[in-house]
Amino acid sequence: MSRTSLVDRAYLRNQSVGGPAAAIPYARYDVLAPQALTILAREVAGDEMRADLLRKDFNLTVTSGTASLTTSLTANEPMLLGSLWLAKITSADSTYPWQYLPDFASLALSRTPYGLIYFTVEGTGLQCTDTTGAISSLSTTATANASFVPLAASLSGILDLEEAAINVLVTLAIGAGQVEPAAT
Repeated sequence: MSRTSLVDRAYLRNQSVGGPAAAIPYARYDVLAPQALTILAREVAGDEMRADLLRKDFNLTVTSGTASLTTSLTANEPMLLGSLWLAKITSADSTYPWQYLPDFASLALSRTPYGLIYFTVEGTGLQCTDTTGAISSLSTTATANASFVPLAASLSGILDLEEAAINVLVTLAIGAGQVEPAAT
């Protein structure tokens, strides 16, 4: 499914129901398509039954306990930053997946490390410990199997996600087509 196909299918669905939904111009659907795919990605990331459908590997270069996520966030199919805490991050430095902590203060706490690497997200960067619990010391390459915002073409053949993307786009277009009455 291409972006054009997604837009066409959402537009035609609203045309078939008639009424106010049919009056929404085609151009509005095209403008809202990227937003619809982002919303779809968030919905899928939060659904443990479907989350693996929109996950892929992102390579992270960790230097002195910090990894920039900029490349992953600006890719054609960018990492979904808000769901990074659900990602499975691994590296050769630990036999266990990395463990998420909600903030840097939690990361800095002294704990028995058990050979685990802990991480948190600060802005567009990832901060982590090494397997001894030390901050700012790990330098490695890691892989984050994380949720991402798909291109419409990535949904091709996954009928559940194609249909969900169309429904999200229809809902956005109808909502964007609503005009609040002017205050008097």
